[in-house]
Amino acid sequence: MIIFACIQIVLSQIPNFHNLSWLSILAAIMSFAYSSIGLGLSIAKVAGGEPVRTTLTGVTVGVDVSGSEKIWRTFQAIGDIAFAYAYSTVLVEIQARHDQIEPTREQINEESNHPRQWPDSKFITREHAVDIPCYGVYYLNLFRLVWRTAYVVVTAVAAMIFPFFNDFLGLIGAGSFWPLTVYFPIEMHIAQTNLPKYSFRWTWLKILSWACLIVSLIAAAGSVQGLIQSLKTYKPFQTQE
Repeated sequence: MIIFACIQIVLSQIPNFHNLSWLSILAAIMSFAYSSIGLGLSIAKVAGGEPVRTTLTGVTVGVDVSGSEKIWRTFQAIGDIAFAYAYSTVLVEIQARHDQIEPTREQINEESNHPRQWPDSKFITREHAVDIPCYGVYYLNLFRLVWRTAYVVVTAVAAMIFPFFNDFLGLIGAGSFWPLTVYFPIEMHIAQTNLPKYSFRWTWLKILSWACLIVSLIAAAGSVQGLIQSLKTYKPFQTQE
């Protein structure tokens, strides 16, 4: 984790990081590569004739986990999926503001331009030329160095102090899934279209909303149970086994 944080500190010093459009393409290619490697290794292991246990229901109860533990992990997995599903609200927001992208981007650039806000601060505005072998001259800004390094350090320390990331992720997903992704959109649709109460569409929308609420409660229960179990063996700066 410390090695990863050190690499992130170095990468965070890249100036004009938001202009590296090829980075998003590289990240997408790497994601597909990871999935392809995992799929290929799985196929190779099964095709090689090695004795492996594969079931449609996941890990075997009584061998790898107990029955109750498997159920709790399933609930937690639902929370993780719900967290990822929250992207739908981001997509709608992007589409709604599509025509305002250029003005918004100019406003953000203007508000985040620290040298214009503090033109007399040498700590923020001054660029120090550093000659790097095989690269050339790199202009080092002390404010960028301190701020980005501090951000990476705080994030890395928080990740090492709280190693049970999946439990937190599932809990956040369970808490945000139903109200933001299901309840509010359905209620706004009902109010906008003036759906008659107890009509066919109104009834099924309400059923969908209540069903998703139950899913969120189940996911929250699984995540809370995972947090409780993790806290029983929790030791700071140690990986959970």
